[in-house]
Amino acid sequence: MNNIRSRLQQFVEKQRTVFQEARADLFFKIMQPKRGEKVLDLGGNRGQFAALLKARGELAITVADVTDFSTECAAHKCDFVLLPESGTLAFNDESYDIVFSNSVIEHVTLPKTECRSKDITQREWDRRSAEAQLAFASEIRRIGKGYFVQTPHPNFPLDLHLWLPFTSHLPHHALIDLTAITDRWWIKPSYDLDWNLITEDRMRSFFPDATIAIERALGMAKSLIAFRRLV
Repeated sequence: MNNIRSRLQQFVEKQRTVFQEARADLFFKIMQPKRGEKVLDLGGNRGQFAALLKARGELAITVADVTDFSTECAAHKCDFVLLPESGTLAFNDESYDIVFSNSVIEHVTLPKTECRSKDITQREWDRRSAEAQLAFASEIRRIGKGYFVQTPHPNFPLDLHLWLPFTSHLPHHALIDLTAITDRWWIKPSYDLDWNLITEDRMRSFFPDATIAIERALGMAKSLIAFRRLV
C-alpha cells in the first residue's frame, strides 16, 4: 500500500510540475515583462514559482507570504516579505510593476481556526469568503501596475486541493465530513480546508479592470486567470 501511495504521489507531483512550467510560460506570453521589472509573488510560499519565472527572465522578484520562507526564497535569489494574516498589505500603491498570485486567492477565506467549524452555515461561509477575497483582490489592484492572478476553475473535474474527483461543488460541511475520512488514508491531506473556489462571474466582479482568461487541460477549463497588462 505504501508503495502504491508513493508512486501515485510521484505521478501527481510530476503532473503538477508540468502544469506549473506551462503556467510560467503563459505568464511571460501574456504579461511580456521587461528585464528588471519588479514582480511581487503574493502568497509565493517557498519561492518555487518565483524560481520558474526567474529562469525565464531577469526579473526583480519579491516573494510575500504569511509564513516565513525567507531562507528558501534567498536560495532562489528572491527578496522576501512576511505578511500579516489579514488586513491591508504593507505595500505602497503601484509599488510593483506586476503582482503575480498563483492558486492563492481561493484560500483567502476565514481564519484557519474557523475553517472546520460546523457552527458556520454555508451562507456565512460564502459571504465571509467573498468579502475576504474581494479585499485581497482590491489590494492586488492597488499594489500592482499590472497583475496576473490564477485560481482553480470550479468546473474542473479533479479537485486539485484534495486530488479527488467531483468534490469541488460539495457544500463546505460535506467537505468537512468527507475529509475526516479521506485524511486517514488518502495521499493528499486537506490541512486547513480553507479554500472556497471562485466562479468566472465572481472573478470578474473582483477584478473589473481585468481580462479573464481560461487555462485548459485536455480541453477542460482548469484555471481562471485575471490579468491586467502594464499600461
